[in-house]
Amino acid sequence: MSDVVTGIVPVSVVIPAYNAAETLADAIASIRSSTVQPSEILVVDDASTDRTREIALELGARVVSLDCNGGPARARNAGVCEARSPWVAFLDADDRWMPQKLQKQWQAIESWPEISLCITDYIVHFTSGQVLKATMQSRPGYAGIRSVARIGTSVLYERASFLSGFVRSMFLRQSSVIVRREAFLHSGGYNEDLRLGEDYEFFLRLAGSGAVAGVEEDLVLYLRRVGSLSADPVAEIESINSLWAYIETHRDKYAAEVVDGMRAQRSITLWDGSIIALQHGAIDHAHAFVRAALAIQTSAKFSFLLCVINAIRLPAGRTLFEATRFLCRSRKLILHSIAFLLGLERTI
Repeated sequence: MSDVVTGIVPVSVVIPAYNAAETLADAIASIRSSTVQPSEILVVDDASTDRTREIALELGARVVSLDCNGGPARARNAGVCEARSPWVAFLDADDRWMPQKLQKQWQAIESWPEISLCITDYIVHFTSGQVLKATMQSRPGYAGIRSVARIGTSVLYERASFLSGFVRSMFLRQSSVIVRREAFLHSGGYNEDLRLGEDYEFFLRLAGSGAVAGVEEDLVLYLRRVGSLSADPVAEIESINSLWAYIETHRDKYAAEVVDGMRAQRSITLWDGSIIALQHGAIDHAHAFVRAALAIQTSAKFSFLLCVINAIRLPAGRTLFEATRFLCRSRKLILHSIAFLLGLERTI
């Protein structure tokens, strides 16, 4: 139970930090401004070469120092192992909590003490100034989740529909979650061998082993740098497919709903990836995606697409394909130019 006199709740906050001197103070300040306080703040210094450690100590955090840089999965695992509280919250060093974040989640935990995981909605704030709100609730996977109970903006999710929705789309952010430390350790924590998608893979495992609750309010500010918008979409599909392949070969670690949902979702991902790769002229990647899909299940549409891609891979087919892509891009450019000119005329 929480200490209602001092406003302290039994939650350890773990902040993985690598060369985070520019943002760490603001992250810790957002915790200090919370309406209730955690029992401790742990900064896991992932072998930083700047003043990350010194800043954390100056601000009263407990510091766990790693001897070499191992990435966020290793840092979070180390932080949870060192945590002294039965519940653990995470905050990335460049994210921020809203003042009521911890209080709202703790109220949900006290309402449904059987849960192992509590999440919140969040705001995505780009360094360009653009802001996206209600991001979790706007994701397609979240829309179909059913509730077992509701108290205000807090909701206890129905397990099967939560897992199905979560397989469909990754709708939570690391800085929005609170986990039961015992459940975290029992699950094995983050897979440190995965360099991409380690958070998604972990929460797929954890959500399959216990009840999950959420707070449908924007309680975390997630900072996204403008440069991240230019990420390679083909590489992103590759990483997602690699994660699905990993889950397929380690099925015993996941709930049946995750494995079954993943198989259906993997076909959708590979189809989308094939089209995206073709749009970007990545013919070999499109070919690999289609072949991977056909290895999962026979499909007329994938078989047809494979025939098309095989034709494109021939010299004559490649020439025709590139000419078509050029004409399509030129047509879009012409249309955008006309629209822009018409807009100017209306303004004048």
